Amino acid sequence: MSIKILSLCSSLSNAAGGVFEVQKSLAKHGKQFGIETIAAGIQDARWAKDRDDWEDIDARVFPSEFPKFYRNSPSLMRFARSEQSSLDVLHLHGLWLFPSYVAYRLQKDFQKPVVISPHGMLDRWALANKGWKKKLAMILFERQLFKNATCFHVQSESELNDVRRLGFKNPAVIIPNGVDIYPTREQHNRRKEVVFLGRLHPKKGLAQLIQAWKLFAPEFLGDWKLRIIGWDDGGHEKYLRTLVDALGLSNSVSIDGPKFGEDKKQAFKEARGFILPSFSEGLPMAVLEAWESGLAVLMTDHCNLQIGFDKDAAIRIEPTVNSIQEGLKAFFSISEAEQSAIGERGRRLVERHFSWDDVASRLSQTYRWILNLEAKPDFVRTDA
Repeated sequence: MSIKILSLCSSLSNAAGGVFEVQKSLAKHGKQFGIETIAAGIQDARWAKDRDDWEDIDARVFPSEFPKFYRNSPSLMRFARSEQSSLDVLHLHGLWLFPSYVAYRLQKDFQKPVVISPHGMLDRWALANKGWKKKLAMILFERQLFKNATCFHVQSESELNDVRRLGFKNPAVIIPNGVDIYPTREQHNRRKEVVFLGRLHPKKGLAQLIQAWKLFAPEFLGDWKLRIIGWDDGGHEKYLRTLVDALGLSNSVSIDGPKFGEDKKQAFKEARGFILPSFSEGLPMAVLEAWESGLAVLMTDHCNLQIGFDKDAAIRIEPTVNSIQEGLKAFFSISEAEQSAIGERGRRLVERHFSWDDVASRLSQTYRWILNLEAKPDFVRTDA
């Protein structure tokens, strides 16, 4: 028996970063498990470029209206309500914006089962960032949506703790993100580059990274380069460019704008290391993609990938200037062969633990349990 899912998110393009990759990949890989997905979101500037990434998935976007800071879209609401009679489950990706309100109304008015994937948006740092908007959303609809959610889909034990800390005792499944596995890439001829890829946002720790880079004497740094690849969020790119210029780092630090698809793969293929000095994450797709490419990773505990440290596939840093400097110094001080060995251990991790087929299979089991079509899977947590 097939199951029809309405997958809701504020953006169906690369503007949503890793959430886009998760939502799109779940829709594609879920088909083999009898999951039929309609994806719905709000139109943005990247939609026309990224529409083809959905391939044959039914993906639709709707214009936003006032107040735009909540991505308000009456046409999205009308569409969801018109489709509700044929839907089995709503799956909400991300929080605080109008798609949450759509899920709330369909849950309230039609008693539709709702699965919520917070994608790191409930941790303390994320809640404090632009906190007044989130408090308002919580009062208006989010708290009631959370309270009545059928199940939370979280990506780590830490994210489950965030849900429980806020007082929500709903069933939950811990299912990490996945990654597409490609044939092993050649490890030779990589450049002396450390790359960051993601949103250019204060939570990513990029200002601290640039300041840490400045602390290296030129003779120690040698010809190593730092490439910051990503899209601007809220004007942070201008601040980072100003910081690079003020610190005299334009010869060794570049801010290259966003890269997607084959361009992103090429950037990973050319580098020797990947760094994510983040203050707040759910479970970052960029780390999994870096491991899939055989890159040594430097990351914080906030990336919620403890297995990377346990298996010596990552170097631990904190989002502070001194800690980032120490982590980079450790990375620079080992041989290229040792750097490659760290990356290869990461590659084996994603092959064994982060397959999209496994993720989609477990979510399919979750949906079928919710609909009373199967027994409760043993990975469902009710440990409130």
